[in-house]
Amino acid sequence: MAGPLPIVVFVLVFTSVAQVSDAAEFHWDWHKWQELSWKQSISRRDLPSAQKSKLIDTIVLQIRDWQVDVPDKELRDVAAETRIAFVNLSGHGRNEVIAQGGGEKSSCSPTGNCPFWVLRRERDGYHIILSASSKQTLHDSAD
Repeated sequence: MAGPLPIVVFVLVFTSVAQVSDAAEFHWDWHKWQELSWKQSISRRDLPSAQKSKLIDTIVLQIRDWQVDVPDKELRDVAAETRIAFVNLSGHGRNEVIAQGGGEKSSCSPTGNCPFWVLRRERDGYHIILSASSKQTLHDSAD
């Protein structure tokens, strides 16, 4: 499945940059790639319930924009299926959260292209530091 490939590449680039000691020298260690699995969804992770709730709250705020007619309970269920990984991107000793929407209800296409976020934990909860989505389009080249 080609869908998760852009996310995998993105995570690898971020983790490789965090490990580089000299900014002028970049080395991507492709041996350390990871793919987010449904087993890593917020609902399935072994996390304290308060932390799960804060993560879900943050994702709900992001997906509510495209799902305005969906009840809050259903939005929370969709957000709970978001796949997450904890990665120290900045080297400061605290992990950021790599989050990828899971399933068609979170606006993933059949080939992937799921919403993608990087979150930072603050005292008042999680904050989005990167929000991305991918769209594939076809253009008629008969111009």
